[in-house]
Amino acid sequence: MKTILLKPKGELPTGLECESIKPENFIGKNLEKISSIGVFLKGKKMPLHKFFTVKGKVAEKREEQRIVIKGDLSRVKRIGELMLGGTIIVKGDVGHHLGEFMKGGMIVVEGSAKSRIGTAMEGGTIDIMGNARNYVGCAALGETVGMVGGNILIHGNANFDIGRCIRGGEITILGNVYSFVGSYADGGTITIGSITQSRVGYKMKSGRLSVLDSNFKVPFYFRYLKDKSNFLVYRGDLSCEGRGLIYIKKSGF
Repeated sequence: MKTILLKPKGELPTGLECESIKPENFIGKNLEKISSIGVFLKGKKMPLHKFFTVKGKVAEKREEQRIVIKGDLSRVKRIGELMLGGTIIVKGDVGHHLGEFMKGGMIVVEGSAKSRIGTAMEGGTIDIMGNARNYVGCAALGETVGMVGGNILIHGNANFDIGRCIRGGEITILGNVYSFVGSYADGGTITIGSITQSRVGYKMKSGRLSVLDSNFKVPFYFRYLKDKSNFLVYRGDLSCEGRGLIYIKKSGF
């Protein structure tokens, strides 16, 4: 695998849109052409080299291309949007809309990420070593279909609306979620370590939601179904005749 290294030339401006940063846009180009790839700030197109230094080696196939970005990208949006393959590694924090509509490949963030990770994602893997904010694996604004494939792993915590409108794929949050998990879910798998407010599975039609906290109180719109190994299993949302499953880890396991 060949690596292109991007480093910010200074503090990056808020709202910088970098959907062009993905392996398929780099392969087969020389460094000069990669440096001239367009990014957007306040609707104006600018070359990548205005904000980043570009070094490294270019692959001929996207699966063999790795992009490493070192620095604070918390003000940068849309990295890896519609990504098809290859690898992006962010050695720092990253901003909103990471991996939106992603179809393949891997994105690893060694810090934390902001909101709307993996919106309507179809495939690939997103791995966040830190925390995330809101709307992980959800539908795009104005749409009703969220994540349909792929995997999102968050090692830390998240806030609101995890897996809203999820249809497939898998979301795992090892830490705590504040509230609203799996609303309007119709497929897919969501696993969370714990949740502050027990607002889960609202209008859920199908799919699986696992909570690894035995103190979790199941909402009234789910009914007990069975014991299964180390979990208590519930079905709902009853208000919409849903057949989604909530797995609650048993105490002592």
